[in-house]
Amino acid sequence: MRASGGVVRRWLLGEYARAAAIVALMALVLLIFRSRLLITDVAMLFLVPVVAVASRYRRGAALLATALSVALFDFFFVPPYNTFQVGDLAYLLTFLVMFVVALVMSGLTARIREQMEEASAGERRISALYEMAGELARAEDREAVTQAVVRHLTRATGAKAAVLLADEAGLETDAPHWPESGIFENMFVRAAAGYTYRFGRSSGPGTPHDFESQAVLVPIKGSGGKVIGVAALVPEPEGRILDVEQRLIAETLAERAGLEFERAGPTAAEKAGRAES
Repeated sequence: MRASGGVVRRWLLGEYARAAAIVALMALVLLIFRSRLLITDVAMLFLVPVVAVASRYRRGAALLATALSVALFDFFFVPPYNTFQVGDLAYLLTFLVMFVVALVMSGLTARIREQMEEASAGERRISALYEMAGELARAEDREAVTQAVVRHLTRATGAKAAVLLADEAGLETDAPHWPESGIFENMFVRAAAGYTYRFGRSSGPGTPHDFESQAVLVPIKGSGGKVIGVAALVPEPEGRILDVEQRLIAETLAERAGLEFERAGPTAAEKAGRAES
């Protein structure tokens, strides 16, 4: 099984690589016109890739772009060329000002992007919750609730979903009755599910509690915040991880589902079993 920590690292390295490429591309373009540009123009133009990176990627990539812009500016555009030696110490102040301005601009751009993403994520959570609530209101039994929850979790996250309720699988016991097929047949997924059920916190790829699980596990909570089950999400295609927004949507839907599971009561099979006894 592929450890999700490696996936996260490759994803972050990809962001850093793209940030470096954007800055390098700007440096290449400026090198072509170096003889026609004033050094102050070059310094200003190097802010463009910094803002572009900050508007698209995380703060770490923006910091890399900032540092790399100053370094390339020094190496290729400040005499003597092709060296980090500085012929005129006055340029040191230029480097400092350029770095500070780039840092502030990248920070402001990143903050604006994050605020826009948060607002957009909030709208998506509300929309997903509204759509699922409408379908759950028409669900007459637990099977229908389960089907609706799985369908909306998949739609909201793009992941294969499954639900496991504590009273059906005996999660509160030392020997739960795990499904023999599907997502929960995997031992790492089971370990993550046990943790999520006991502590009421999400686990799996992209969370502090990985368990080398291929699935993200989110708690299904009933009234009073009591955990009554878990929902498992396996991102597709393989190797993709749920981002923070998708995990928040899944947690929101799972929490709403918990109240519906309590309302729906036991399954038809459980009702039949109780009637026979």
